[in-house]
Amino acid sequence: MTFKADDFIWIDFEAFGGPLDLKAAGTFRYVAAASTRALVLAYAIGNAPVLTWHADGAILDWDNAPGELRAAFERGATFAAWNASFDAAVWNYATLGFPFLAPERIIDPMVQAGVSNLPTDLERASRALGGAGKQKDGKKLIRLFSIEGASPSEHPAEWERFLTYACQDIGAMREVYRRTRPLPLEEWQQYWAFEHINRRGVTLDMPYVRRAAALVVEDAVAINRRLVELTDGAVTRVTQAKNIATWLHDSLTDATMREILTVGVLTDDDDDDDETDPQKLSIERDRVARVLAMLDAKHANGGLSPGEARAHEAATLRLYGAGAAPKKFARLEAQQVDGVLRGQYRFAGAGQTGRLTSRGAQIQNLTRDVLGDDGAAESPLVAAIAKGCDYATLVAANPVDMPATRKLALIVRPALVAAPGKLFVWSDWSAIEARVTDAS
Repeated sequence: MTFKADDFIWIDFEAFGGPLDLKAAGTFRYVAAASTRALVLAYAIGNAPVLTWHADGAILDWDNAPGELRAAFERGATFAAWNASFDAAVWNYATLGFPFLAPERIIDPMVQAGVSNLPTDLERASRALGGAGKQKDGKKLIRLFSIEGASPSEHPAEWERFLTYACQDIGAMREVYRRTRPLPLEEWQQYWAFEHINRRGVTLDMPYVRRAAALVVEDAVAINRRLVELTDGAVTRVTQAKNIATWLHDSLTDATMREILTVGVLTDDDDDDDETDPQKLSIERDRVARVLAMLDAKHANGGLSPGEARAHEAATLRLYGAGAAPKKFARLEAQQVDGVLRGQYRFAGAGQTGRLTSRGAQIQNLTRDVLGDDGAAESPLVAAIAKGCDYATLVAANPVDMPATRKLALIVRPALVAAPGKLFVWSDWSAIEARVTDAS
């Protein structure tokens, strides 16, 4: 069994969230905010024309819902929305009196587009199929009404354009669905199961998360301060990749180490044999790690010069200080609602294999290395942070020779805890990329 385009109620919400950034807050934190409200619902029942329902900028109330929409819902029709988890969350939590929309009542054409190797951005997917794309002033209108909260009565022309914009997404979504391979019911059942997981969420150890996030901020300040000292002001922030690459290259006397940081080969200028093309330098993680390995080997076999010792410390700070893992604590804190993190998984996000991927805090992609021998140093440090330890305690914690930022990167996983009376169950797709490639 597969669904047909005329089986659905096609919907697309436009909501007001004020200054709350949807990408930073995540869907569930966004819709849970008291200020967030559904402004417009563009909808189409089956192949019927697209209509809009709005309340002149006020929150949508089910008591005032169009009769055909109410009737379609009551007869059990299935809904369809691009990035359906967002629209379902708006339906359930940013409206008044709406009947609950269960995962089994909605499908996501974005999933079907991705499985069909189309972009998962609606405009790009539509254009790939020959569509016209989105309305050019759409982003400007979203800012006006969804962020700035402008009154429709004070901007009537723009409001009409905003309603038109909402309708166009329904048309584009319907066309993409019609022209891609329909997914069988079995796959939508898997999608619904993952949506239940997304809505249930995972519990966080909030005292630990909050203190760890604050320590990450303190550590960033300390790293930048130390880089200024090491480089005599040539580098002021760990994110200054170009400045760090130049300083490291100039500080290393070993030609092999310098070559590791160099991209490409210098070539003679055709007009002047004395001139060469500018060197391009890179401090990608693998390059920095190779330089550090060589410096470690040299240290073990006779020691480093003062300049090499400074280069080793600066490279270490860059390798770990610019990583994304410690910053996950801030993302966890920003996206949780009442200590629960929801909406973190994207069904069939990897289109080639069909496996899920992560969004938001990327909890599917957490560092697996452990802190200390067999992870023995993890529990004491996690407990200390949860109790509110200061930055000096973090620096002094075992392993004492490991940068604080690296310690934090290795202890993100303990932020996720089982709710009272629950257990974590671990599973994975074993070598799924290799298996799918082999099968094809």
